[in-house]
Amino acid sequence: MSKKMMPTAYAPKPSMEQRDYQIHYNRDRAITQLRSRFKRHVHQHYELYFLISGNVHYHVEQRSFTLKAGDIMLIRPGQQHYAELIPSDDSYERYVLWLHPSYLEKISTASTDLQLAFNHINFHGSHLSLSSDVIVLLSNLLHHIWVQSQSQEYGADMLARSYMNELLIMVARAKLNNPLYYRPKHLNDEQLLVETLDYIHEHIHEAMTVEHMAQQLFVSRSFLSKMFTENMGISIHKYIVQKKLHLAKRELLSGQSTHSICEQFSFGDYSTFYRAFQREFGMSPRVYVQAMKEDEEADYEAEMRK
Repeated sequence: MSKKMMPTAYAPKPSMEQRDYQIHYNRDRAITQLRSRFKRHVHQHYELYFLISGNVHYHVEQRSFTLKAGDIMLIRPGQQHYAELIPSDDSYERYVLWLHPSYLEKISTASTDLQLAFNHINFHGSHLSLSSDVIVLLSNLLHHIWVQSQSQEYGADMLARSYMNELLIMVARAKLNNPLYYRPKHLNDEQLLVETLDYIHEHIHEAMTVEHMAQQLFVSRSFLSKMFTENMGISIHKYIVQKKLHLAKRELLSGQSTHSICEQFSFGDYSTFYRAFQREFGMSPRVYVQAMKEDEEADYEAEMRK
């Protein structure tokens, strides 16, 4: 049995850099002061969020989910999300597990794809409400991963990864055994919207057109465009561009050149990327990177003065 380790209070989480995974275990009591600190964001890794306690509305893209203790949120790279805290007497306690897509590919086998837990995620599949016995099992596995990831004992790294495999398999089974997440195609506009968003997320690095997307989803271009705009309040084209730009920002901060980013997200040429970036964020890519560096330096100097 692993030793008991205490959760830490919330603090801005460091980026994953080249790490395969990263786990955080946080508990906060000053909920009122904490509420404004959670902002809508995106990242390039998978996230598994497990709520232990607290009154939380969790937002993914344009949908909101009211969570209860033991609920899980599964976030894919590129999905905008954040937790909204509602004032209550409960502490806010949760696990947050980050996983690089390349890591999940590496540890999967031909017959067991460990990315399955995050595949077919739509507005329903992002949120899992589990039975009490599964909640206990997953809570224990997350605790074991947390403890072993902090340990220097012999074999701790292998144990952490072993527990991680078990966790991902159990979450995938929970989804596979629940028909809510695998309904027939195109029952209504909501299901078509779900499939459209899934298609965009899976092909975000490609040069997508509404015409091609409509062909893949077996609907007319005009119907797809109208349905998407009515439900999302934004055109498909603008949504795709915004999604690409938010992911491109991450790549800029990681040191990627604008030329490689243009190729990676199929912007066509630099001038197209530059104009889109300027419109969306009010500054050029170069100015944005410089501003972020200056903010980091200012934060570092402020920390050193403490």
